[in-house]
Amino acid sequence: MQGLTNADLEALSQSNVQPSFDVSADTDPQFGSYSVGDEALFVIDPEPQSPNGREGVFRIVSIENTSVNGPERVRLTCVEA
Repeated sequence: MQGLTNADLEALSQSNVQPSFDVSADTDPQFGSYSVGDEALFVIDPEPQSPNGREGVFRIVSIENTSVNGPERVRLTCVEA
């Protein structure tokens, strides 16, 4: 029993971070052309913190409108596909 408890505690203590991407709702692909469960290729252009850029295929698990007072933005929370 103690072994199972230790395994559960170990599993809960490990971080499970889901990547999220804030994107413009009115640029390609436009909001509404994708939905929860879709897989998408995300490409991050090179920048000082990541000079080679990054890309990967992720499955969208939630979509949230994050605009307040400005252009409409959408937050896509994902998991590895």
